[in-house]
Amino acid sequence: MLRETRHKRKFGYLACVLLAMASLLLLPACRQATPTADSTLTPQTQETSADSKPWFAQSQTNEQVSSGGTTQSPPNVTATQSRAGTHAAQPTQAPPRSGTAAQTGSVENISKTVMVTIPEGYTFYQVAALLETKGVCSVKAFFDAAQGYEVKSFNIKNDPDRCYKMEGYLFPDSYEFYRNANPTDVLIKILNNYYQKSGLPGDDTLILASLIEHEARSAEHRAKVSAVFHNRLAKGMRLEADCTIFYVEKHIKPNPLVSDPGRFAALYNTYKCAALPAGPICNPSRSAINAAKNPAAGMEDYYYYFFGNDNTNHYSKTYEEHQAQMKQYGVQYN
Repeated sequence: MLRETRHKRKFGYLACVLLAMASLLLLPACRQATPTADSTLTPQTQETSADSKPWFAQSQTNEQVSSGGTTQSPPNVTATQSRAGTHAAQPTQAPPRSGTAAQTGSVENISKTVMVTIPEGYTFYQVAALLETKGVCSVKAFFDAAQGYEVKSFNIKNDPDRCYKMEGYLFPDSYEFYRNANPTDVLIKILNNYYQKSGLPGDDTLILASLIEHEARSAEHRAKVSAVFHNRLAKGMRLEADCTIFYVEKHIKPNPLVSDPGRFAALYNTYKCAALPAGPICNPSRSAINAAKNPAAGMEDYYYYFFGNDNTNHYSKTYEEHQAQMKQYGVQYN
């Protein structure tokens, strides 16, 4: 009986030792299964409560959330990670305040446009400055685009003696442009309007119309000034139009983008050049273009005119008569 008890005690002692050893072997495995502060959770295993969801997650359907509680981030957001875990994903753009994204975009597009009216007789330089003032494009950007653009629908003379290649073709009208627009797009829109509304005058007609625009102030006098110009050209006389001097002094020389501006004086000043200037001196109206095509009848012998202090034009057949009228009425210069 005593021997049997001793065997039972020995067996119990061995069982305890074995259990203790098993516990020691299992302890490291249990420790490895417990997350630590250095662990990171990937976006696929992060749970987000309904109250803490960012704006983009509020509209997700139940199909986007799995049974394990994981969410899929939309393609327009990013998620950042830290050693303590993953931060909530943030949208790359703020949500629209109201309406759909497409509707908001339409409103923004409208707000980004501006109306620009090109007055009759504005020069290229004035138009470029106007576009810059309105926030459409800079003077330099428009100048560079215009000088290098090749028109396909109609012919524009490519002459190195012309200061501004597109002078005369920026048709006076009202236009709607985007702010910060591509200058070539702006130019094309204006040229398309010229193509539709100008009547596509020949090069000499457009140049003559640009002079008439500045030398007369009504449709009637445009046709009469046109007649005087046609008569002088036919007789081989210089046109001697003061507006060509002002063009060189006010719209070519002050432009820092024009290289060697001094050389254009002899090319545009009609007191110096033999006939027509090298190119148009402004962007004429349709009325001036029509006058250049259709000089007034019954003025075949008139070679002189001036704009008097009485705010009207006076015409003469001889230089002596011209001098006498200027002394009588006075001369009003641009």
